[in-house]
Amino acid sequence: MWTVRAILLLSLLILPQPVAASFAEMPLSAVLAQAELVVVGTLQAPDALPRPTGRTITDFRGTIVVHRQLAGPPVKGRCVLTWTVVQGLSSQIDHRAAVGQKGIWLLQRQPGVSGRYVADHPACVRPMSEVAAVEAAIKGPLFLVHTPPGKELRACCLTLEIRTFLPRLEVRDFVSTARGKLQLHGRTWLEVQGQNGKPLAPRPGRIVRAADAASVVVTRERPHRVEVDLRRAFDLRRGFREVFHLAWGVSPRQRSPSYSFQ
Repeated sequence: MWTVRAILLLSLLILPQPVAASFAEMPLSAVLAQAELVVVGTLQAPDALPRPTGRTITDFRGTIVVHRQLAGPPVKGRCVLTWTVVQGLSSQIDHRAAVGQKGIWLLQRQPGVSGRYVADHPACVRPMSEVAAVEAAIKGPLFLVHTPPGKELRACCLTLEIRTFLPRLEVRDFVSTARGKLQLHGRTWLEVQGQNGKPLAPRPGRIVRAADAASVVVTRERPHRVEVDLRRAFDLRRGFREVFHLAWGVSPRQRSPSYSFQ
């Protein structure tokens, strides 16, 4: 015979439950590589701008009072942060919980809008206890895959990029190409994963560790870029359409964001 307690527990299991927001983990180096402005600041209460739609969509615009700038173009004491909230959608960023709290903001420019910024991943807002870690990461190389506007990533012509916030930085961990091979200099790490999340083994002899101690110079205005053809280094032939994922850098903890290509 069912007890009242059992019926209540069963009803909780049957009723639809809210889905928790899901964001892929991103180490500090990966978030910083995409950032254009890094500040210590406090978000003020934002303005809410509801859209005239059937489904409730609200654009928020708030001001970050800048206490200290760590990297990026100069700002005069404050910058504008924007984000959008869709009612009933779980996997989204809502910065209202950060209002009034001092923190570290790793910001990107809002596409197509001058003077406004976005922070579209939870790792873009960091606690004050990480100031030293952020400052240290800013002094090092930042690893990316160059993505020109309007162009999709293709295995034949991916451009690996190293950028820096510093005026000038000598880098010993980089990739070069020679005679159809990828050469990994210094501690460079590069990984391609299949759709199942497992790393692909490179073709024999196509990715080699450089024996010399060469270096490249990266500046704020001139990142280091090298175009690679991953089809030569990995067997990407499939009888079906598969999405691959690329990340590179010094290690899985000091790396680029993960990029998808087909």
